[in-house]
Amino acid sequence: MGKVCVVTDIDTPSFSSVAKYIADEFKIDIIDVKNMEKVKEYDKVLFFWWYHDTAFRYLSTLLKYNDNVIFYFTIEHIPYIHRKFSEMLDNVKKIAVSKLWLSIVKTYGVEIRNVVDVIPHFVPSNFTVNTRQYSVFHVRLCTVTSSSPRKGVENIIKLARMLKKSGVHFTWYVICSDDAFPLLYHYYCYNIKAINRLPTLNYKQLLKNIDIYVCTSYTEGFGLPLLEASLSKCVVVAPSLPTVIEYNLADVIVPTTEPHLVYDVRHMVHYIMFDYDVNDMFNAILEAIQIIREDIGRVWNRTLKLCQLIAEVKRRLARWLR
Repeated sequence: MGKVCVVTDIDTPSFSSVAKYIADEFKIDIIDVKNMEKVKEYDKVLFFWWYHDTAFRYLSTLLKYNDNVIFYFTIEHIPYIHRKFSEMLDNVKKIAVSKLWLSIVKTYGVEIRNVVDVIPHFVPSNFTVNTRQYSVFHVRLCTVTSSSPRKGVENIIKLARMLKKSGVHFTWYVICSDDAFPLLYHYYCYNIKAINRLPTLNYKQLLKNIDIYVCTSYTEGFGLPLLEASLSKCVVVAPSLPTVIEYNLADVIVPTTEPHLVYDVRHMVHYIMFDYDVNDMFNAILEAIQIIREDIGRVWNRTLKLCQLIAEVKRRLARWLR
């Protein structure tokens, strides 16, 4: 392997977490986007970002310093400049993105022509647990969320209210970003325990004691929390999002509508969103509780297949980085 680095935004958890996992796994350096000129010292660059207007700016700068770039990105967004962006991607050596997402964005006129290799997103297998116990009588749920409109944070409150009314004994741990914490912390009366920015090690420990992971998002890119929860052998409840379907991340899948665009004013981007019925999500959680009681073996079988997929991802990334 020549000298390789991974470039990302250190301050954005979803990107920096994946970048750190890969850096640790393959013993390569991490470069922050604020210090882009440092990539001149490397033979190969792995760039983590989202399909967003900012990527156009960062990638064009990156290519000035180093033209041997692997672009590893999420594509649940439609930027205004996507045609120019697609043209610029012709200069990128390799691209990592979901096949299912590629087919969806094509319907919106976004065609990424030079996809050399398409691989699932990476997460370390050290999230895998070999032994664990599930709580049957007092169910422990978990969700990672933010105040972004794509995360469906309002549905956590609705679902907790419905669960309490139905007589389910539960605690719902919600790992929040700074902006979401004020929205949730005073809903303890609905058994919601909001936790502001839990460190990775503590989150990993928490997942070992979680029975059901609930994804309330209307769209997901890397789907990192889902991957981590799946490896931790939580029973995963999630909408039928491309990331969920393509990588088989959920044990109970909630049906969704056809995708549609929603504009996020804060990030100035259109998200491709998939709506779902909160009642369907509620019934899915009840089904997940039944799985804990009667059919937990199916969760372990799904986790085994996910581990095999991750092993393949590692092999392909190793070939890339050689």
